[in-house]
Amino acid sequence: MTARPRCQPLLDVLRDPRRMATLALRDWDLLLRQAAASGLLSRIAVTADARGLTPALPAAVQPHLTAARTLAAKQRQAVRWEVRRIAQALAGVGTPVALLKGAA
Repeated sequence: MTARPRCQPLLDVLRDPRRMATLALRDWDLLLRQAAASGLLSRIAVTADARGLTPALPAAVQPHLTAARTLAAKQRQAVRWEVRRIAQALAGVGTPVALLKGAA
């Protein structure tokens, strides 16, 4: 019997977020690096919160998730501010305005 490779904790957690509660610290190390490199660390943090998993996660992981949530909140605030400014600037145009993917 061969051991399952440890190369995809990010994919595993995205498929089944409950797996976060079972990860060893070495797996968290890889997951945090993979999630940060792919821009998904905030998603991991928000998913852990939404599923009620955050309190069960290792203490060493908590600061990373807190920082990711803080960054996501700041980015959300910045995007909303920009959208309000754009709406004000285009208020008199009289045509519909659509935000493209970058604002999501």
